[in-house]
Amino acid sequence: MGLEVYIHENENLIRIVADRKFNFASARDFRNAYRNNPGNMCYIVDFKNTQYMDSSSLGMLLILREHAGDTKHSVKLINCMDALKSLLQAVRFERYFEIS
Repeated sequence: MGLEVYIHENENLIRIVADRKFNFASARDFRNAYRNNPGNMCYIVDFKNTQYMDSSSLGMLLILREHAGDTKHSVKLINCMDALKSLLQAVRFERYFEIS
């Protein structure tokens, strides 16, 4: 299926909907989803379909955060299933992202 990207220019918002597996195989598509957009956008990564993440996806999220301005509020991680939320909490990502 791949990533879905929705750009809302009037709101300075880019919403990236991750696939069922968010791992190294997603890296190129994920990078392309934000690479050509300015860093002053707000990014939302929607995990409504995601059942699996690996360590490379954690790195991809940190790189996105750096691109987006390196603040906690520049990238939001939404619709995390319990297992994903537990993983994100275990690596203390709540210090870097808004997670719901």
